[in-house]
Amino acid sequence: MQKRIITIFFVFFLFSINIFICCRQPEKKPFRFSRQEEINLYEREGTPIDIILLLDQSASMSGYGNTPPTDPNNLRIEASKYFIINLARRSEYEPFLKIGIINFGTTIRNEFIHDLTPVTSSPDDQRVINLLNFLKPLSLGYTSFIRALESAYQLFIKGRTLQEKRRPIIVIFTDGEPDDERHLTLDEYFKEIEKFYNNSLKKINCAIFIIGIDASQGTWSKTLPYWKDFLEEGNILKIESMEELHQKYNEIVQKIFYLPVTTPDVVSDSLDFEVQPYLEKIQFDIYPETKGIEVEITDSGGRKLSEADPNVYIKEYPTYKTIIVSSPSPGIWKYKIVKGKGKVKIYKILIPNRMKLVSPSLRHAFGRPFEVIFAFLKEDDTEVELLPEYPLIFTGRIVSPDGKIFRLEFRKEEKGIYRSEKIFNPESEGLYKIVIIGTGREGFEIKSEFSIDVIMVPYIKVNYPINNATIKGYRNNLNVEVMLMYEGKPINPYKFFETDPNSLIWTQLVYLPGGRKSRMVVPLEPSEEEIGKFQGIITEPLKEKGQYILKIELFGKLVYTGEACRDVVTIRFNLTPSFVNYILSYWYIYFLAIAIGIASIATNFYLRRAKLEGYFIINDEIYYLRGYKATIGGKKARIKITNEFDDVIAYVKGYWIKNIDTGVRTKELNLYYKSSLEDKNYDTITLYDGWSGNIFGRIFKYKKN
Repeated sequence: MQKRIITIFFVFFLFSINIFICCRQPEKKPFRFSRQEEINLYEREGTPIDIILLLDQSASMSGYGNTPPTDPNNLRIEASKYFIINLARRSEYEPFLKIGIINFGTTIRNEFIHDLTPVTSSPDDQRVINLLNFLKPLSLGYTSFIRALESAYQLFIKGRTLQEKRRPIIVIFTDGEPDDERHLTLDEYFKEIEKFYNNSLKKINCAIFIIGIDASQGTWSKTLPYWKDFLEEGNILKIESMEELHQKYNEIVQKIFYLPVTTPDVVSDSLDFEVQPYLEKIQFDIYPETKGIEVEITDSGGRKLSEADPNVYIKEYPTYKTIIVSSPSPGIWKYKIVKGKGKVKIYKILIPNRMKLVSPSLRHAFGRPFEVIFAFLKEDDTEVELLPEYPLIFTGRIVSPDGKIFRLEFRKEEKGIYRSEKIFNPESEGLYKIVIIGTGREGFEIKSEFSIDVIMVPYIKVNYPINNATIKGYRNNLNVEVMLMYEGKPINPYKFFETDPNSLIWTQLVYLPGGRKSRMVVPLEPSEEEIGKFQGIITEPLKEKGQYILKIELFGKLVYTGEACRDVVTIRFNLTPSFVNYILSYWYIYFLAIAIGIASIATNFYLRRAKLEGYFIINDEIYYLRGYKATIGGKKARIKITNEFDDVIAYVKGYWIKNIDTGVRTKELNLYYKSSLEDKNYDTITLYDGWSGNIFGRIFKYKKN
């Protein structure tokens, strides 16, 4: 009976466990983010630009009837390919540049449109090759600008240009005036073009560049006043011949990417030219007049450009050759035709060393002020050193979404690091623009522009270390403490993020004195005692005086939207040694100084001391003086005059004394004595031959010989 009860109880227990397991709702495990990369010193802003090329393929380009063609050699195709290749070369980091193409005429069909496509600077990028292959000469009837612009706008919508907050740009090449099957007047055509621009393209801040050439009837020149009514005059470019199209495309590239403006060089034999300082790269696009012509380029040091040089890249195209030189030396360079005869046109593109944004991040949390910090560094992240003969002054501005301008001035900190003097506090959400300009003499200018998206998201507030603080004392690690905030209040990470809180916030010392970087990326752990608090320790020895830059990055997946949330805070602090650090750092100097001092005292003492001579007559007994010191007194004295006590009551020492006037050294003996045993100090008298005195009731007489 008892066994049956136990069996029934055991079965009931197992059944209950099974019911509990089956009915229990599965626990939702948090999404854990694994750190794969280090935190960068500066923001890799990429090229978040969408460029659509509107290429006029109307009948006038190829000619019709008795009307001669504007472009009989299809140079618009060749130049547009050159334009796309140069745009792609600027696309080095994510988010990459996107390029789209619309061939327009009377109507625009899908087969004449190439969607916005991300491209990279890789010479073998298949997407770039596809864009180039898409460009072919066509004859599409009339010139409908309104349909071309409407198609471009739809391409931006399709490519998510607005949602991804990318910069929209339209580039148009044309040879005429608007026309279609309606045959309206110029006033009517441009009225609808301007209306569409104001209602659609202007609202998305789309920049439009237009290059025009007159067809045989001079139709393009008639339209110039109309385009100037609503486009920036500097964005309207005119060419007199198709051969100028390459250069105008280059000017647009220079405007978009803030590159120095250059004009093509024409070489028939040899030509000297100046290369400016502070260039990351210089690109030469060499177009010979005829095949068989070869050009040699020599740098300021007299070295010929060659593929054997790791800083030189050379690529041959069907009609031209490109040479790209990294870290070109400033000074006088030279072109020289070394084979063949004729003219060579050379387009130069100067790519300056860029100002790289350290702070703020490209997405900045609303509610937290920021200071603007940039790094003026080369491709290998070493400092771009300012040359005394080519000084640069850095200034800048912040443009708020409503157009307000906040001026910036910069001061240099550590190697290659510059920071603004003032803190900026965004007044609202929106897209802010930071423009940094390096100005030199004779109009030389380097310019970088950054778009900062200020949004309402969870963000980091740093408790320690304090920004701009000076920390005293070297240490073996650095404590970091932050708060996770939203709308000014600490928040529980579990309620806002799917990401495991232990993998939510990371920190790294991205800049150490001298320009080095710590390789240690440390996660901050959430506190169990205080909501929103995160703490961690960077076990990087801080043993150098100077400036440190700490970056703290929040990266996680939001619970409510499922989107990634990123926030980055930059903290600068200076480390100075404490008094103990100075002692420990320079102990060998202090030790040497003390040793020298002791040696000096000892040497001085040794050289000054003199041997005793003569004798004392004390109570009619003779005591000879020997050595360098003679003690007088009780049992412990060298000269014992009594057994009543042990102490020394007097002693004699000899010294060499130099006469200041004559420079002659003479020996001097001094007698040091006490008046009583209780005295702690000795009285002094200089002995001479025949001296006598009374000490402790005894008559002392000194005889030299």
